[in-house]
Amino acid sequence: MNSKEEREKWDGNLQNAMGEFQSLRSSNESVRTRFGAKKEVDHDHHDPLEENKLGLWLSQNKFENFFERFKKEGFKCPTQLKSLSESDLKELGFSKMADRKDFLVAVKQIATNKTVLSEPPLPTHDLKRSSSIFFSIQQDMSTRRNEVPTARRQPGKFFLETVPEAPIDKEIVFECLCAYAKDKGLDQMILDDFSRKFEDFQNLGYSSNEALALSVRWLYTCDSWVYQQTNMLLRDDTVSLQGLAPYMNCLMKTYEQFKDDQSKYFVGTVYRRTRLSPKSISFYQPGLHFVWSSFTSTSAHFDEDSLFGDTLFVINIPTRFRWYALRMDDVSVCEHEKEVLLLPNVAFSVVSVTPGSSSKYANTETVIETQISYVCVT
Repeated sequence: MNSKEEREKWDGNLQNAMGEFQSLRSSNESVRTRFGAKKEVDHDHHDPLEENKLGLWLSQNKFENFFERFKKEGFKCPTQLKSLSESDLKELGFSKMADRKDFLVAVKQIATNKTVLSEPPLPTHDLKRSSSIFFSIQQDMSTRRNEVPTARRQPGKFFLETVPEAPIDKEIVFECLCAYAKDKGLDQMILDDFSRKFEDFQNLGYSSNEALALSVRWLYTCDSWVYQQTNMLLRDDTVSLQGLAPYMNCLMKTYEQFKDDQSKYFVGTVYRRTRLSPKSISFYQPGLHFVWSSFTSTSAHFDEDSLFGDTLFVINIPTRFRWYALRMDDVSVCEHEKEVLLLPNVAFSVVSVTPGSSSKYANTETVIETQISYVCVT
């Protein structure tokens, strides 16, 4: 599918990163030992199996927001948390006294073996999670929807030059993610989970290309740097796009593997709440054609109780453009949100702009009705 010249373009450092990552996976210590804890481990209570369970423990005890900070400081298993004092927790970002007390109580339960540190069993056919996944905490859409869509009248120059032609086979997609993480000093554990998720889908009977398509969708739903860096690069539209171009293009073209599977795409109306300044709202005039530069999370369900954002986009997706609206509920643990992911640089037209509170759409000040009108990249 890719010429020799195309592959050479993405080679070099990517091959080195791939080799390093594969050696880490095959070693006895695996990816768990890449982070040397700055806090001394209590070897009397240390269990090597716990190293894979820090993220799970934090999630079970409602402290998942501190996961990245603990990893940055070098913590890699729950038992290491026993050495923390209340002053340590303040330095780690626990600003509320009640949170610090709750945390110390939970940590004390580790020492007395009262805390459940095992992941609940999952059916082998479950597409949403794998029992081999420990570090990848999937998030609801609230984090991704906090990003204000970046509107332009046409796609960015570097996007058009870089992303649509980027190679999308598994090896190159994986290599580009590893190389980007290494270059930026980002967590590579999520990529080990990505690789195992690919294997999970293959074990369920999907072909290699289908498993890759499902895995890149799954990776986007994880609470990690991947979706953040992907959308940042798309919004900025600089030559740096090349770093993640294979992943972006692979995610955009997952429709090629499931053209006949209507459950993977969406037709109808989706909703996106956001916060816009009056100046930003004024950009959206009836009849305007525009693109959103990054991937955009929407929902097929309008949540009338949501208080997030005062501006609501009501977006119509015609049947002929269904391949540019990916249903994510089959790979996300937050199935109830009915997430639909709109691809970057798809062109919309503004149908109407209704200011003032709406009786039809609660908790909104402005309703902007749009529809997909054409695609800039096929």
